[in-house]
Amino acid sequence: MKTAITNWSFHREIMGGRMDIAGFLSEAKRLDYKAVELLAAWTNTPEQMKEARSRADDLGLKVCCYDVSNNFCVTGSDLDSQIADVKKGIEAALQLGARVIRVFSGSQKKGLAFEAARGMIVEAFYRIAPEAEAAGITMAMENHGRLAATSEQVMRIIKSVGSPALKSTLDTGNFTIGDEDPVVAARNLATLVAHVHVKDISWDNVQGEPPQVFVSNTGRKVRPEVIGEGQIDFAKIFRILKNAGFNGHLSLEYEGNDPEPDGVARSTANLIKLAEA
Repeated sequence: MKTAITNWSFHREIMGGRMDIAGFLSEAKRLDYKAVELLAAWTNTPEQMKEARSRADDLGLKVCCYDVSNNFCVTGSDLDSQIADVKKGIEAALQLGARVIRVFSGSQKKGLAFEAARGMIVEAFYRIAPEAEAAGITMAMENHGRLAATSEQVMRIIKSVGSPALKSTLDTGNFTIGDEDPVVAARNLATLVAHVHVKDISWDNVQGEPPQVFVSNTGRKVRPEVIGEGQIDFAKIFRILKNAGFNGHLSLEYEGNDPEPDGVARSTANLIKLAEA
């Protein structure tokens, strides 16, 4: 199975000014990745786009996914702006040579129930889907936040839109926020998955406070780990995806508490073994 790495795996290094896009791409190459995933937050100006594409090409790296962090649970001009951001993401992906963009659903506000939010999210995707279809770009919606926390929520949104341009980014760790077994979620969504975020989590007897731990919908504490050192059964998940014909990338998204250079290196070694099994 094909592997990749998202630059969110180095978010503390990047936000701390210790790594830039060129440094990330060089590190990805050093770790022997063939593909990378880039966040729009750090690669969005014409200069940044040109630099990223040129540097990736020089290193023989494919940009497999471009990440847009949209929120469709807004109205009026705010919604128009969010939709415009996703459409810009489609254009950016084409410039970078990617055919997948990671998208979100929306952020839950107080008093906004899932059914009402789902209508807002679906309507926004309706407005974007024709453009994505025409461009040959797949919007892969991540199970992120409280409105797309479970496989059922993700499936209902995708099927309600009914576009071949809207699929799933399966984040293996985020399902634990919705108190769902990631293996069960993978089985439910397998035929809809276009992209995978490989994230490991522990949930037994977890102590600590955010941001070192996450808190699920029911108040359970879960802790991000080095890939292969947590409790997620990647062997089962990858087998499910493979049997469903998944041909996208398994993209490492390290969020553990160990220093990123070390945590990413250990995660990479374990991911390679799991992907080749």
